[in-house]
Amino acid sequence: MSEGNARQRWLASYARWIRQNAATLVAVWILFAGACAWFATGRLALDANTDSLIGSDRPFMTGYRAFIDEFGDLEYIYVAVDSRGDRETAHRAVNELAPLIRALPSIREVHATISDDEQWRLAAWTMTPAELASLGSASPAFPAFANGRATTGRQVATHAIALLARIMRDGESLDPAQRDALAASVSFEVDALVGDPHDANWTWAPRPTEYLATESGTMFLLEVLPEKDFSSFATIEQSLAQIREAITKVAAANPSIEIGLTGKPVLQADELATSNDDMTRGAVVATVLIALLTIWVLRSVAPALLATLALGVAFAWTYGAAALLVGRLNLLSLVFMLVLVSAGIDYGIHLIARYREFRERMGAEPALRRAVESNTIPIWTGALTSAVVFFAALLTEFSGLAELGTIAGVGLLICAAAMTSFLPATILLHERWMAHRRTRTALPLTTPAASNRTLMARAFDLSARWTIVAGAIGVLAVAALIPSLDFESNLLKLQAEGLPSVEWEQRLLRDSASASWFGAIVAHDEHELAGIVSRAKAEPDIESVRSVLDFVPEDSPERATQRRALGVSIMGATMEPSEPGAITPELSGELATNFRRFQSHASQGATDREGARLTHLADRLEALDAALHDPQRAPEAAARTDAAVARVAIALGAIGKGAVGTLRDALPSAVSARLVAPSGQLLASLIPRDDIWEFAPLTRFVAAIRRVSADATGVPITVYESVLDMKHAFILMSTASLLAVAVIVWIDFRSLVATATCVLTLVIGLAWTLGAMSLLGIPLNLANFFGVPMLLGFGIDATVHLMHRARETGSARALGWTSRAVLISAATTAIGFGTLLFASHQGLRSLGWLIVIGTVATSVASVWLLPALLRRFPRLLGRH
Repeated sequence: MSEGNARQRWLASYARWIRQNAATLVAVWILFAGACAWFATGRLALDANTDSLIGSDRPFMTGYRAFIDEFGDLEYIYVAVDSRGDRETAHRAVNELAPLIRALPSIREVHATISDDEQWRLAAWTMTPAELASLGSASPAFPAFANGRATTGRQVATHAIALLARIMRDGESLDPAQRDALAASVSFEVDALVGDPHDANWTWAPRPTEYLATESGTMFLLEVLPEKDFSSFATIEQSLAQIREAITKVAAANPSIEIGLTGKPVLQADELATSNDDMTRGAVVATVLIALLTIWVLRSVAPALLATLALGVAFAWTYGAAALLVGRLNLLSLVFMLVLVSAGIDYGIHLIARYREFRERMGAEPALRRAVESNTIPIWTGALTSAVVFFAALLTEFSGLAELGTIAGVGLLICAAAMTSFLPATILLHERWMAHRRTRTALPLTTPAASNRTLMARAFDLSARWTIVAGAIGVLAVAALIPSLDFESNLLKLQAEGLPSVEWEQRLLRDSASASWFGAIVAHDEHELAGIVSRAKAEPDIESVRSVLDFVPEDSPERATQRRALGVSIMGATMEPSEPGAITPELSGELATNFRRFQSHASQGATDREGARLTHLADRLEALDAALHDPQRAPEAAARTDAAVARVAIALGAIGKGAVGTLRDALPSAVSARLVAPSGQLLASLIPRDDIWEFAPLTRFVAAIRRVSADATGVPITVYESVLDMKHAFILMSTASLLAVAVIVWIDFRSLVATATCVLTLVIGLAWTLGAMSLLGIPLNLANFFGVPMLLGFGIDATVHLMHRARETGSARALGWTSRAVLISAATTAIGFGTLLFASHQGLRSLGWLIVIGTVATSVASVWLLPALLRRFPRLLGRH
């Protein structure tokens, strides 16, 4: 009894302190709210990066971040062009889209094709040692092509005549290697002069542009890397809007094809846009509806508006605390807004309800004092139990959830503080102001007397025995349903229905095994890479492997030396000044005559194949000479010759550039970043066979790539491990929360019987919730799973208030305004999260269903089952 008396004396002193310092208290709360809002504006950052939701110290994230640091951002936007059988139009659309998107200021890279120049640049890395030696042997001819695309037939013919003259003059004195090099060079130059750029069979003909495409070849892709501003929830919003505008324009001009947009950045941006809109709209609508509901039920405007004001002040304090304790808001911690709107206002409702009850039989200040004395402890018990549920997230390894737990937990405690100090102070000041205006009461008493019970109260006043029986039957019924409750881990199924980016992702998945997900294994050299590729191909759950070995063979010291020497020869060649203009008939005649002589002599010791080649070149050169001597054909022949030698010069320059550079420099820009890191390390991208948005195929795929290499990383592994972390967090949070709730309730009541009764009531309500979820076919998922531990905090609040009231009166039959307050609080929580039932985002909608069903179930258990238990078994009150 002494402990109870001490508590009552403290509560009486606290109520008296509020009465004596009401104006100062309100001023301090409001001034500090302004300071917190100002502080949060400058210090509270936004972080829209989904990687930030995962603890950076997790081993799988350490490896993934090291991979990102090494290779850079490989998460592209994909513009998919479905040819629908019209490849020509699809190619045209790609060619139109690429420059439009590339011109956007917020776009870093656009990859759609592999050009002729890029293919030639890679040629030195794909040549065999024999091919490198063959081209390298013609190095004396390289100076003739040093002017690049400005090279003319006259320059090459003049140089070839000079080389032939040297062979004829010094042939006997040259060593065999020099003689062979000169002979190869002459043949090389003649082949350039007589070539036809329009002949696809010609060695130096322009290579057709290759388009990035899916495995079936029916869809063509543009890979777009935008600037990503993770300090804003509109991370790539501007880029997406501009890209979609370009797509609309090109699609309208090419109606026979379809163009869509997808990829991880697009899916995340669309998800963020829909969820952020849903959350913001839900918070605003919930605040308004809850205020209106409170006004309607309490039959008074002022207390409801003052409670809403207290909530707003608590919001400002919470933002300040978030800036100080966490420093940022992430994609998960945004949920704290709905948590505070739904749960924070409940504390004020309980205080106002008791105040109304006392006000019916006494003056304003005594009624407020009694309300504070009777409700402060239950409010703080409820707030602590709810807050500890969120603080339990700190025990998990999911940092995004831990940040939500910190902000929401602190916010709930701030709400409790506001509703037990700021709110009664404002009510008191309002009453005094109204009294000063000589108004009899600030709260019009239109509610019937407390003895006239409401229809809802009578509805719950059933026989205690039959209530308990019905509750037991309900528990047994849901016990059979709970095991069939599913867990949905497919993130695509949480997106808004009909979202174009999701539909295009699914279309790409049907066409190829993976649109944007791949396992990543880093190799230090090509030999190690070859081993990785070999092991990966033996895994049935890996569809294919993409690596630099798809473009070039495994290198060797011999090839590297030859390639380097070839590149130096090409890039180091210089052209001596020569007369400008096209090739003349005189030059062609001289060259044709000398080359025929050279051919006759060289064919004697040559192989049949080489002899035939020299003869063919001599015939073609004489045909060119004949055309140049024909006034009607000469202009066309000269132009064709200039185009041919310029074509060879361009290709030769690209080969030289690729040969002297690194492999990353030589690779086409469309693939280089995903194949070779700036440091030279090589990437093997492992593509899944099945749709790894589903968890079972994802599990098999992750196991497969880890068998290939224990150091494997990539988005599939981060998603897989994150799902496991979240499932573990769900179990840990639920268990820790239940234990913490029980401890806090025991500290409040100091009775194991009363504590067990409250917890049992809560568990029954949660059982009904999970059974109803299973019956309605609403699975737990990665968006709603943390709603279960949240219900632990929300649900225990009702049982605590009702138990306090029953212990206060010594009976569960006269719970008065407390039952009504519990139902109003349940309604506010249901309204707060119920706004999500109209959300576009399916994950948020499922969260709304879980909280609404859970709130109804736990409220029914509290208001209906708990009083029945207490009436049937009075000892459950736990009073000494």
